[in-house]
Amino acid sequence: PPAPHFFRLAMRRFLLTRALPQARSVAALAATRAPLSARRWCSAAARAPVAGSDAAALPRIELFQYEVCPFCHKVRAFLDYLNVPYSVTEVNPFSKAEIAFSENYKKVPIVRVDGEVVTESRDIIDTLYQRLRDAGVAIPAALQPNPESEKQKELLDWAHDSLVLQLPPNIYRSLPESWEAFSYISKSDRFSTMDKLKVQVGGSLMMWLVGKKLAKKYCNGSPRSSLEANMAYLNGERGAEDYIGGSEPSLADVMAFGVLRSVENMQTGRELLQDEETAEWYGKMKKLVGESSAQRL
Repeated sequence: PPAPHFFRLAMRRFLLTRALPQARSVAALAATRAPLSARRWCSAAARAPVAGSDAAALPRIELFQYEVCPFCHKVRAFLDYLNVPYSVTEVNPFSKAEIAFSENYKKVPIVRVDGEVVTESRDIIDTLYQRLRDAGVAIPAALQPNPESEKQKELLDWAHDSLVLQLPPNIYRSLPESWEAFSYISKSDRFSTMDKLKVQVGGSLMMWLVGKKLAKKYCNGSPRSSLEANMAYLNGERGAEDYIGGSEPSLADVMAFGVLRSVENMQTGRELLQDEETAEWYGKMKKLVGESSAQRL
């Protein structure tokens, strides 16, 4: 493990060059801004109701997330693609007070569907599919499970168990990239200035170290190359078609889009979208999915 002296130097550098300026800007913003309501609707909340369903019959869906979590964004992409309303609550990565109701599970995403707690992103999506189908939501055929299709299973296993695991080692690959990943916290209205600073500084350093271990475990020590290989797999499966699903997105398309959307504004995402094939697919998916149907709490 790195020597304590290295930690002191790293912390001093971040405090002088990033943390203190960040704290000043956050404090200045808080001083000039009127308090925001605890509830605010995203612009897409006014979109038309889900086709083929009675809005009153839809389950109440509450998502507890970290903004940078690719597992959370898989869930969000599924709901956004179907234009299903749901609420999003940002969780403090340190205190996790927002998920105190979940006694034995302290990871995100966590979803409550009409009060029922569901964990693990893949299980969450399976549960949402069943509940939304039962509520009469018109789910496209390309998103419906086909137990007899080995290819569908292969693609979903890739999206759920390979692609998504590439993201943490990449966004926490270096201290500057880890800092960038945690910069979302400064834009949150839920947390105090001190909490934001603790998460930004402490989270950046901690996850940078964790990212090194994850890189060895999932990326053979080379995060970017491993992620690029996964995107090459996506583009190879897509071939000359618009999507992996052909003329319309499959569930694997939607899952992969959610994973990439989590890093769209980070160095990892900017580098990935320099590839023309990836950028073409991503642009089509982004246009099709549209704005989020989430209500932020």
